[in-house]
Amino acid sequence: MAAPALSDPLKLGHDISFSFLTDSQGQLSLENVTEKLRLQSLSERSTFSRGFGRGTFWLRFELPEDAFVGEDRWLELGPSFIDDIRLFTRPVASDEPWTSRRTGDLMYGQSDLDYRNPVFVLPPSPLGASGYEVIVRVQSSSGIIL
Repeated sequence: MAAPALSDPLKLGHDISFSFLTDSQGQLSLENVTEKLRLQSLSERSTFSRGFGRGTFWLRFELPEDAFVGEDRWLELGPSFIDDIRLFTRPVASDEPWTSRRTGDLMYGQSDLDYRNPVFVLPPSPLGASGYEVIVRVQSSSGIIL
């Protein structure tokens, strides 16, 4: 028999603290924001929500290895009408290159699963790593709730 699926999802803000940066011109690159986000504490504990506008937001959080329980985790991003979502991941405290994925309403819903919201499947972090460092870039002309 297989182990039961994890029935209680972890939620950004409620369960996973994050830091964020506003990029009002939408011109910053991953290299520009990585160190700035790392210097901020992971202290935001509410739902990330912004009204209509053209701002670009960068969020950083960590997914600990124990969140995986040896199995893949599904990272669901939503709502489905966010124009552009870029997901960058790498093992915590490593100098490995970032793995990059992109989706969003303007990307025709590219995702690892055929589902109404974008879903990315993350495998357990590599042996010896304590989890993933995650940076998400979100840009939309609609309201944003992540």
